[in-house]
Amino acid sequence: MKTISDFFEENRLSWEKLIGVYTDGAPAMVGSRSGFVTSVKEKNPAVTTTHCVIHRLVLAAKTLLDNLHDSLNLAIKVVNFVKNSSLNMRLFDALCTDLGADHKTLLFHTEVRWLSKSNVLSRLFELKDQVEIFLKQQKKEELYHAFVDQTFQLSLVYLMDIFESLNNLNLKLQGNNAVNIIAHHNAIKAFTEKMQLWKCRTQTQRPNFSFFPTFSSLAENEGFQEVYKEDVKNKIVFHLDYLTDEFIRYFPDNFSGNPIYKLVCNPFNIDVNSLPEVLQEQALEIKYDSNAKDNF
Repeated sequence: MKTISDFFEENRLSWEKLIGVYTDGAPAMVGSRSGFVTSVKEKNPAVTTTHCVIHRLVLAAKTLLDNLHDSLNLAIKVVNFVKNSSLNMRLFDALCTDLGADHKTLLFHTEVRWLSKSNVLSRLFELKDQVEIFLKQQKKEELYHAFVDQTFQLSLVYLMDIFESLNNLNLKLQGNNAVNIIAHHNAIKAFTEKMQLWKCRTQTQRPNFSFFPTFSSLAENEGFQEVYKEDVKNKIVFHLDYLTDEFIRYFPDNFSGNPIYKLVCNPFNIDVNSLPEVLQEQALEIKYDSNAKDNF
């Protein structure tokens, strides 16, 4: 708190002009006695606090059903077997070189950056053939048979694709494209609706998996038996439902029925009677400003 207070003082900023604070929800931030938010509210009681949208996305994205979590853990176990030994790393590097692979190393997994799993799984799948040979050479029979299992491989590519979609959403919530909380709300709302669309397309008699390109490509492989495809398809449906519920829990829709939200999104199509009286006259001036409407 001292660093922030010093910054305000050095730059002659008024605490009264601060309207909101984004936090990650940690006790140091939101603690009722000594948390950062409590200290800020002592300076300006009118400040509103919001749990960081990106942090909430990461929490929601961790939602995995047990069977998909088992597949993720197996993938991590394979990566760790190769990466945790310098000898294994050298042998795997030599194998990839001999086989002309574009890459020679797997990527480490870290719990801190949950959404980085997409990159870890993508590299693992890209080097799938090399990994299979390496596990055989190292006589890791149990790990090898689990890795080549068709249900696991289909689950692996689904996880790749869904994490990639979540990564893309994460990027939309950052930088110049995410100028305010309304832009965040719109991006989250669109993604939540997309998941329901994906679920519906998955449940049709002839499923369309174009939204999960890697999974779609592998599922079309004639070497994969229909029973395994059906099993993973059911996992996808349950996971998308579960993930949608988590998004709704972490991102409740507090905007759609709010007249201020409608005013900000489209001031030229607002029912001024729905607004507080103090805003109605100004809203009418904006609503019928033809120059502003042309530039909107």
